[in-house]
Parts: sequence; structure tokens; C-alpha cells
Amino acid sequence: MEVDRTRKFARVAQLLECRCIDLLDWFNTQFRARGSSTLKYVAPLFGLSWDVDDDAGGSTSMLKIEQARAPEGAEARECCLRFNEADAAAQPAIRDGLRQAPQRI
Repeated sequence: MEVDRTRKFARVAQLLECRCIDLLDWFNTQFRARGSSTLKYVAPLFGLSWDVDDDAGGSTSMLKIEQARAPEGAEARECCLRFNEADAAAQPAIRDGLRQAPQRI
């Protein structure tokens, strides 16, 4: 969970305190990635993929959100839901994959 992004919402930050960690921050302190260490790059290493546009992040994502807000945005809403479901599935896939990985000393 990107806990750092919830700090602007005091009540949410308070509820999450000591219950969640920032997965990206933890991953970056434990591992060194040659490229990006975001969910879209790390999760496929553990068998997870997104069944939406290849460029599902960034500006494409913001465009889909804007389209989903429109009354005729049913298709965009569905796309956003699939994208968010994959994001939510990525975190436990990475966590469980790391737990099963051989420990190196």
C-alpha cells in the first residue's frame, strides 16, 4: 500500500498507522532493481499480469478515470475496476512469492 499517499488524509493515515507498510519503500530498501521497482514491473516476476492496456499507468490511467466519471463511461469504469483488481492482487502475489523464495545469507 502506498501509505505515503494517504498522509494528506489525516483520518485515513491515523487508521492505517502501524497496520500497513509502503510496499514500494520496503521493496526498495531490501532489493536493488535494474529498472523500475513498481508493481507493473515486479509483479510479473511472480506470475501476475494486467489484462488491460499495455500502458495502463500514468496518463492513460488518468484518462480512463476521467472517461469513467462520465455518464456514458461504463466501459472505462470496467477497465478501471480490472486495473485496480490487478493492483490489489499484485501486492499479495509479491509478498507470497518473496516468502516462498529461498533465503540467502
